[in-house]
Amino acid sequence: MLKLHSFCSHPSHCCHVLSETVEHESELRRKNDLVKIEAEARARAQNERENRDIVMEKIRVKAAERRKTLLESIQSVCCLVLMLIYIMSEQFSLHCLRSSIECLQLSSV
Repeated sequence: MLKLHSFCSHPSHCCHVLSETVEHESELRRKNDLVKIEAEARARAQNERENRDIVMEKIRVKAAERRKTLLESIQSVCCLVLMLIYIMSEQFSLHCLRSSIECLQLSSV
């Protein structure tokens, strides 16, 4: 029979030790894999939290831009309406003035 180690006189003992070594190595690999998986999960969770913060900040910025644009639009519309009212009142005043002048001219004749 082929000896696995020169110091080993019992091949069954060597197989048992080898089997234990393989099992131990397998257990270490499994634990190492679990540690890696856990670390990757933590990193993914951290990344998602950071991305969430970035996405939320982008949403806030867009909302602020929309509010600003909306307020500017409302101000523009109000300005146009006030200008229209002013122009119409001026035209009305001019019309009344013309009517009064015509009335005075007719009455003086």
